[in-house]
Amino acid sequence: EENIEKLLELLPPERKERALKYRFFSGKVACVMAYLLFLYGYREIYGKTDTPEFEQEENGKPYIASHPDIYFNISHCSGAVACVFADSPVGIDIQECRKVTPSHIRKICTEAEAESIMASQSPMDEFCKIWTIKEAISKCSGEGIFKSLRNFSAQTYCIFTNHIEPDMYMTVATKNDIQLNIEYISFDKIINGLEIS
Repeated sequence: EENIEKLLELLPPERKERALKYRFFSGKVACVMAYLLFLYGYREIYGKTDTPEFEQEENGKPYIASHPDIYFNISHCSGAVACVFADSPVGIDIQECRKVTPSHIRKICTEAEAESIMASQSPMDEFCKIWTIKEAISKCSGEGIFKSLRNFSAQTYCIFTNHIEPDMYMTVATKNDIQLNIEYISFDKIINGLEIS
């Protein structure tokens, strides 16, 4: 907790406020680490040295006011954080697989998707994969989860899905085909890269 208090001071006011709203400590940690991962990537990939603040489009999608040509998206769950950068709109979602009820499936999935889940040898994994695809698309489009996730279709998007841990999926969605390079980065590498002591 001591370290998180120190790390919170590195965040822009809006992101710090957002992190502090998390009820559970794990959510606060994930929110802080997601921003630090973003900052690490922003500096490593683009050679920037500033600490940018996020602005929000009308639909709530964040962007970098000082560099609107840099597209990015962040996601976190209790076990991992993820960030993606691109030269066109992009969305990312990372989720741990968890138990799913038939009502969740009906609420989120089309009939074909529900059938695919029920026919799967691992329904939890299949649902998680479908969920991350829908979330990534909603974040790429800027429509967010306020629109019914049942309506999101992957047909007009380039989708990259990875089963990154035994119980975790990550999906990236873009409108344009991109070369996706995935790098796993440790906490220590982020802290050292940002020169945080």
